[in-house]
Amino acid sequence: MKIAISVLLAVAVLVVFWRVGGFDFIKYDDGAYVFDNPIVLKGWSLEGLKWAFTTNLQAHWHPLTWLSLMTDSQLFGTDPGAYHLVSLGFHVLSVLLLFYVLTEMTGAMYCSAFVAALFGLHPLHVEPVAWIADRKDVLNTFFWITTLWLYLRYVRKPRVGRFVLALVSFLCSLMTKSMSVTLPLMLLVLDYWPLRRIAFQKQETAMAPSQPPAKSAPKSGKGSRKKSEKTRQAYAPSSLAISHRTTCGRLLLEKALFFLPMILSAILTLAVVQELDPSSSTLTNTVPSLSTLARSILGYAHYLLQAAWPAKLAIPYTALEGFPVGKTLFSLCVLLAISFLACRRWRKSPYLLAGWLWYLITLLPVIGLIKGGPGIQADRYTYVSLVGIFIMIAWGSAELMAKVRYREWILGAAATVCILCCMTVSWAQVGYWKNTVTLFHHTLAVTANNDVALNNLGFSFLEAGKVDEAMPYLLNAVRIKPEDSYIHVNLGNAYKEKGDLEKAASHYEKALSINPKYASASYNLANIYLQLNELDLCEKYFLKTIENDAQNFMAHTNLGAAYSRMGKSTEAIAQFRESIRIQPNQHLAYYGLGLEYMNLNNLEEAEYAFNKVLAFKPDYERAYCDLGTIMMLRKNYEGAIRYYAKALEINPGYEKARQLLAQAESSK
Repeated sequence: MKIAISVLLAVAVLVVFWRVGGFDFIKYDDGAYVFDNPIVLKGWSLEGLKWAFTTNLQAHWHPLTWLSLMTDSQLFGTDPGAYHLVSLGFHVLSVLLLFYVLTEMTGAMYCSAFVAALFGLHPLHVEPVAWIADRKDVLNTFFWITTLWLYLRYVRKPRVGRFVLALVSFLCSLMTKSMSVTLPLMLLVLDYWPLRRIAFQKQETAMAPSQPPAKSAPKSGKGSRKKSEKTRQAYAPSSLAISHRTTCGRLLLEKALFFLPMILSAILTLAVVQELDPSSSTLTNTVPSLSTLARSILGYAHYLLQAAWPAKLAIPYTALEGFPVGKTLFSLCVLLAISFLACRRWRKSPYLLAGWLWYLITLLPVIGLIKGGPGIQADRYTYVSLVGIFIMIAWGSAELMAKVRYREWILGAAATVCILCCMTVSWAQVGYWKNTVTLFHHTLAVTANNDVALNNLGFSFLEAGKVDEAMPYLLNAVRIKPEDSYIHVNLGNAYKEKGDLEKAASHYEKALSINPKYASASYNLANIYLQLNELDLCEKYFLKTIENDAQNFMAHTNLGAAYSRMGKSTEAIAQFRESIRIQPNQHLAYYGLGLEYMNLNNLEEAEYAFNKVLAFKPDYERAYCDLGTIMMLRKNYEGAIRYYAKALEINPGYEKARQLLAQAESSK
């Protein structure tokens, strides 16, 4: 039966999510993680390995996430469908592993299957699966659940090796996303239920707390009694019997090696956020304000509402300005009521308190209580957290229906309807992730004043060359949020495409005044000054770009071009070579290098550079023309004629090549 349920779970998830294999990158963080990241695009390399473990790009330290994406790049290049399918694969594995772990911990196969199905198919969980940039969440959850499985093996048979494996899995989880800092606390919750390793002063009754009262034995014979007992156990049996129970103090001591990396990871995360934005957090002042507490209360209640009624899902949600007192008080009352019920029934229905603590604890890093953490709600934050709520629903329903006749059929039908509803809504939600335009058009339809959606739509139209369509979105975005450096850069790009370099430069300068370390703003401003031939300013902003983004190979290439115009051949060659070191498979740096060597009359190096250009861009007519010139200098007129003719074959309107061809033919 376990195999059959596992197959059904996998098929259901694949039916809902399989379309992502044909989806595009989303131009909202996917660039930073993949298609605009030269180190990731290189695939496996020693440089990439070192970078993955030392960078804090995207305000995270998650080396395993970077290594996962580098592996995809090594295997699949820049095919977005492959990246999507890898994320889907991790999601399917997590669903199956969750089903297995819960079944092994509780013995309740059907309840565990229902929880795994909701985890795999709930609409709130579309975002982490369909968004390549959120690979960190699917990886993190995979290691998170793997840690639970390895911990269960240790609990069943305590051995140092098994404990070490669980600890290593936890460390891997931390290296995919720091949100798993709460996992050691969750192990303590699992010690309470379903593992029941905690020894309380009062002894439990013979019937386990999570087990509903058994029905009277049927009078139809031994076969019926056996079937009834089997069915009862499949829905809500007693929690896993652990022969050795111990005190809370001993269990805390047992988790000491888990708490150490947990604390270090939390400190590292706060330090990274503070380094990137010194005004956002401090390590010494982390006491939340009243408004922060209110937003956290609203966040907890909001996720509960979305879990029950997943409507108007969006990325991103708009930030909450202030907080409504009435709504906050009502949300607080709901949270307190659930907490009271869970605590009141901590013995008779321990799954309620365990599930509720699962939900509250796992959301702590992202609910806004901790300064430096995210302040805006997001569907992906519920990826692990809602499992606790699903446990409360699954085991609670089984207990409530314990004395109802035909409860197996009723529970089965209700679960089927619930799962089908999730599949239907998730199918529609998955479709919005087809590309950037479909995603953010949907976001604008379900949110108000969403500057991020407007900016990303404008950016998408810009990349498609539709400047006039992009402008209204960008102007509306900057009206909503005038102090956003990203919007100003995109507006600068739009004005640059329209030929208004003055307005473009003003928006780049505004972006730099907001964020002086914004490399894209300084890079684009430097290119404008290069175009205007204001070489001193051009040099200044290219150097500023490289200071903040040393891996920007085009900044090195264009700075080399600026130095070439300034007559600084040595500096130009150094910049071209650095650009090639960062990104070997490009033609522009090699072309600039070839021109510099020609100016220095180093024809051998120039010829090598131009041939490298043609290796990466075989239709680059300028390289053929310059190779022809090298042949002319060597008085190899037949070779020169051949190269000039090839340049004209590629571009019949290339007048310079035509004139040089005539000279070569007359010299011959």
